[in-house]
Amino acid sequence: MTNQPHQSPSAASGMAAARRPIGRPYAGDADLPALEALLASCADREPTEPTRILFARSQPGERLSADASVARLWFDAGAARDGTDAAPVAGALVTGNVPRLAFHVRPDARVPAVEAAVMAWVEEQLPEVAAAATARLDVHLRAGFDVYRAALLERHSFTRVEAFTRRMRRPLDPAPPESVLPPGHRVRPLDGPAELGRYAAAFRDAFDAGPSAESLRERWEQPGHLPELVVEATDGTFVAFCYCEAGHTTQMPLGPDEGCVSHVGTARALHRRGFGRAALRAGLRQLRERGMRWAVMQTGGGNEPSRRLFDSEGFSTLEMVPRLRYVKRAAATGG
Repeated sequence: MTNQPHQSPSAASGMAAARRPIGRPYAGDADLPALEALLASCADREPTEPTRILFARSQPGERLSADASVARLWFDAGAARDGTDAAPVAGALVTGNVPRLAFHVRPDARVPAVEAAVMAWVEEQLPEVAAAATARLDVHLRAGFDVYRAALLERHSFTRVEAFTRRMRRPLDPAPPESVLPPGHRVRPLDGPAELGRYAAAFRDAFDAGPSAESLRERWEQPGHLPELVVEATDGTFVAFCYCEAGHTTQMPLGPDEGCVSHVGTARALHRRGFGRAALRAGLRQLRERGMRWAVMQTGGGNEPSRRLFDSEGFSTLEMVPRLRYVKRAAATGG
């Protein structure tokens, strides 16, 4: 069986119009109706909510960089001329700093010309991707469900990576224990956007890569944002941190009474001193104060240090979820 572009039974009427797409940069709020139309057309075939959240949290610029994402929409050429087609035939976004690709192609426009236009634009972003710490472009799909996009990525030399994610959960009643820290250390929320640069540096120290201060600022400005929590040493250094989300997250679906522990990290030189645990406990209390009844989180299926920490703080494993992503390495260009 060969991998061919998926075409819906009703696709024939749209094929001729979809052969010559016209692309242009995503125009932010002005393009929200067009983006929503595209996502609605794809929603029964592939998950679209992660893409919606990524677009909402990004402020696409003219060029991909550590501080800016890029996004593009493609329209049928004939409809673009006469104004009869409000729905794009495709859309894509690449995030900066930790590069991630999200894209969709309208089911009645899944023809070679449209696919080639989208993937050619993705290739154009790879020189900037090479400058990121990871030097790769990741695409997160849903295992066993995202058939069309998986096949398209494989045809364009993306490497398939399969793994498992451990999802864990704990009740927030009774209240989580207080954080225990050495004298002079304290847990506190960030005072404001001016501290996001220091937070981003602490994140990169813990994980070797991470968001830029600008992307954190965009997140900070989103409605319902919970302030990032840090463990601060006597000299003002951020030695650990925790970030939680309530309402929605790109990591997993959330129930109305669930909050997500999205990130917990500790400076690499200070592991096993209780700083990460203190940050985690502060995050759990933050979620409880926001009215959440449960805390959920996810970690790599083979990440035993993370599992042991969360086990010891009252979490239990809910499920092991198959995880599928596609990766393309980006080589630096000579200059």
